Amino acid sequence: MMILALHITCLLLLAFRIMLFGGRGRRRPVIASLAYALMVAAFAEAIQAGFGMTQPPGWTGLLLELAFTLAVYCHQGNVAELFKPRDRGSRLSRLLCWSPMSSYQTSRQPGPIPPPPSPPTPPQPRQRNRRKSDRQHNNKVTS
Repeated sequence: MMILALHITCLLLLAFRIMLFGGRGRRRPVIASLAYALMVAAFAEAIQAGFGMTQPPGWTGLLLELAFTLAVYCHQGNVAELFKPRDRGSRLSRLLCWSPMSSYQTSRQPGPIPPPPSPPTPPQPRQRNRRKSDRQHNNKVTS
């Protein structure tokens, strides 16, 4: 019975977090469709499990649900962030790989070699902005 309660709670937390995500950035239709499908599936599974229409998952299935819910919560409900590659890894991977010495060790590791600086460009001659009165004066002198 405890697994069933945790299963329903986990699914509802997942669905509500995705539903309440208010993204302000670029819209990605494929990711938005995936997030919508995940939200609807989580709600549907929670309702079916609540009414006893499906079998409760085992401990392994519950751990997978908890890991996925934790990942979505670490990214504030942004499903697109789960698929975005980063240099230092996602927030979840940094959280799971954390150790007291990890920040010291990662800061001491050499990074990629930066490209050499580009040579400076020679200065371009400045064009003088001539006023209308200067142009008129030059025209009178030459004519």
